[in-house]
Amino acid sequence: MDELEELRRALEGAGIRLTHQRMEIYKEIKSARDHPSVEVLYERLRPRLPTISLDTVYRTLTMFVELGLVKRVYGKDPVARYDPDTSCHHHMICKECGAIIDFDWPDVSELPIPDNVRHLGQVEYMQVQLVGTCKKCQKKGGKKR
Repeated sequence: MDELEELRRALEGAGIRLTHQRMEIYKEIKSARDHPSVEVLYERLRPRLPTISLDTVYRTLTMFVELGLVKRVYGKDPVARYDPDTSCHHHMICKECGAIIDFDWPDVSELPIPDNVRHLGQVEYMQVQLVGTCKKCQKKGGKKR
């Protein structure tokens, strides 16, 4: 299904109107490969949407997360970042530059949720986060951890 059709159906199903700003925010997050924060998306959108507010971007991304259109992830700092890829995948987080790098790990993704975790509550999805130093930072002299 086309990405904009996915957006239209999700909003329609939730009784939410598809606006030009929502469409532009969705197109921008879906084209991102760097897990941007609200502030980064806002700066990317401002040249073509000069009247957009930071609050609009924040509220729209929160709505997209609630509708399952994007995922919220956390990296090196406490600022929420957004992942347009809602498929089952994992992240490597660089402690040096803060990059969040997607990777697949089918052996882990297919594991059942352990019984000793089930009592904690309802698990929506499983995601592994590996923390270390990315190759770029290693080449720049970052320490291997």
